[in-house]
Amino acid sequence: MKLQELRGVGKGEPTIIVGNGLSLNKIPLERLSPIPTFAVNMIGNIFRRTDWRPTYYTVVTDGFFVKEFQPLYYQAVEDARVAFVGDHNRSYFNGRPQDNVIWLCCRHDGPWQDYEAQDDWWSDDPSSWVSRWGTSSIVSLQLAAYMGYNPLILIGFDLGYRPLLADGTSPMHFDPNYLGDYFRNRDDGYDFDETERAHVRAHQIADVNLKRLGVQVFNGTIGGKLEQYIRIDIFEWMKHVLP
Repeated sequence: MKLQELRGVGKGEPTIIVGNGLSLNKIPLERLSPIPTFAVNMIGNIFRRTDWRPTYYTVVTDGFFVKEFQPLYYQAVEDARVAFVGDHNRSYFNGRPQDNVIWLCCRHDGPWQDYEAQDDWWSDDPSSWVSRWGTSSIVSLQLAAYMGYNPLILIGFDLGYRPLLADGTSPMHFDPNYLGDYFRNRDDGYDFDETERAHVRAHQIADVNLKRLGVQVFNGTIGGKLEQYIRIDIFEWMKHVLP
């Protein structure tokens, strides 16, 4: 499968970009099945609670080296109709099925200095390369625009990054154990403030470019701190769009 085959496949149709924020627990994901959806990274943590599976799954993270995360990545790749995987992760797929995998050439992968990020850290042609700067979800936004989807509806984009709680659980994600033992045991002073700034800047970059391309974006996240896009009531939207 080649990415060029998907160019324009969703022309004029809405799609939902699924984040991994805490508010995702408030969404009846099964209701989204008629709509194409994009999801990223460890969305597999939610599969035991729902029959919903993303249409498109993007995993461009460097996290494959963490063995406890790998089963979640592999499961999501297997369950998605199409999986977009960073080319730098090819070695982790030796001997594994790749029939639904499209490899992405990633650029702008760090360091996450928000003041250095430029508005052109965006690709109109992901079949050539994608920018993965700031957040994995910026890759989903580039892909969705390339594939012709319009509008893009965001859910689960809470932001508000902050340290783990005293019991080692995440206050930011739909699953308290989303970050696993790997993050619980880190002692390198991970900078959640920097992560927050990078996410905000990435959405600013996405907003500039999606407007340039004439792609509408609406934030259907319940609560949260992402204010870059026009907000909508996701339940009202679902009433009008879903059968």
